[in-house]
Amino acid sequence: MPPVPIVTSPLAADVLRIALARRGVPSEAVALTLAHAPHGPDEKLEPTGVCLQPGGLRAFREMGLDIEALAAQSTVVPVIRVVHPKGHRLIRLDLSGLSSRYPMLVIATPVLRAYLATAAQASGIAGPGDAPRAAPGQLPAEAWKLMPCPGILLRTVRGSFRDSREPLLWDHARAYLCVGQLPHERLVLSAMPLFEIPIEHQRTACQAALDDATERLRDHFSIEGPVEEQWFSLPGVGARPCRDGHTLRWSSAALRLHPITGMSISYWAIQANRLAEELARSGHLSDRFVRSLDANNRWMVRRNLLSLNVHLRPAWWRSTCYGPCLWALQHSDRLRRVVFRRLWLT
Repeated sequence: MPPVPIVTSPLAADVLRIALARRGVPSEAVALTLAHAPHGPDEKLEPTGVCLQPGGLRAFREMGLDIEALAAQSTVVPVIRVVHPKGHRLIRLDLSGLSSRYPMLVIATPVLRAYLATAAQASGIAGPGDAPRAAPGQLPAEAWKLMPCPGILLRTVRGSFRDSREPLLWDHARAYLCVGQLPHERLVLSAMPLFEIPIEHQRTACQAALDDATERLRDHFSIEGPVEEQWFSLPGVGARPCRDGHTLRWSSAALRLHPITGMSISYWAIQANRLAEELARSGHLSDRFVRSLDANNRWMVRRNLLSLNVHLRPAWWRSTCYGPCLWALQHSDRLRRVVFRRLWLT
């Protein structure tokens, strides 16, 4: 039987190779090709860092990966701290009820790829980076139907939290902000502007919001070193059909998500196991299976847009109901589990 051609992204390809090997599917059963980004070959397909949610960690365990070793190279997040929109107080949300051990891991993409490469080598799997890249124009970009979305500003500094290493989240008046601790006494601050801000002013608005957060939250973290900034313009959120003739578009080749939810790698890990099981069972990908992938991608787009609309669109509830909602989440374990399981991949 000829190999199944799959167009995907580098990180998702690494995960898929391991999932296939775990189920005894030979590497010759698929022909992996790395996709170009939908808006040109220079667009960044891989994030600088990823968030592994409980569903993704469970999928990694099914692949036989050592989660303890992965956690040792990651930042374990058992609690997140949410800043009230007015910036005058913090609310701690315990995530331990979502998972028995690791509610969430945050890890740099190069570190994760090195970990996957080591795991693949131990299993005798071809290493990452050996898949060819699709020629420009080989995959038509016009099939994309993307909803425009704001970009993201990343600011990396030398510094640390004063009181704890728990991440800070803040629905600021101009942007959605996140502050997290990195290894080697570094902090990463991210800002995602509201939809109402024009494209040409988004970066400036994010810089102003981060400057404001640095000043108003100085009791919680300190900055000691120079600032490094990167601005990423995102093409949008959306999906296109997974089937392109005999080729399967998968991961970033078929689905574009905004990083606000941190779902991408967990979703690819779950789908990689499904792909591997289907190939192990039948040796090919049926039309019914591909339709289920399309349906799942559309569902993920809806969840992603829900989070974007909650955090990045100004609404009356941000000034009236947001505080009481955070209070309820803080004091009700059941409500917190329901909400996070709705928003995350658990």
